[in-house]
Amino acid sequence: MPAPDTLGALFLQQCDQYAAKPAYLVPGKKEHRPVTYAEVRGLVLERAKALWALGARRGDRVVIVSENGVEWCLLDWACQTLGLVTVPIYP
Repeated sequence: MPAPDTLGALFLQQCDQYAAKPAYLVPGKKEHRPVTYAEVRGLVLERAKALWALGARRGDRVVIVSENGVEWCLLDWACQTLGLVTVPIYP
């Protein structure tokens, strides 16, 4: 397997390598639910496809206005997979 040449490619490669392992825990009402790297990969690619459909292309800047959290990470990784530049704005 060739070495990844971008952070996005490295992230996706790691998601494939550790697909069945938990990437993080989502708080629930009674307990935390593990989310696997395979699930995270799917969530990131969904967001990347949405950004692509909106016309975002390599080198474009994408502003993320959000509190810190899982959604922020998913969107940031989606941007990385497309070669976009994230511009964080914290409320």
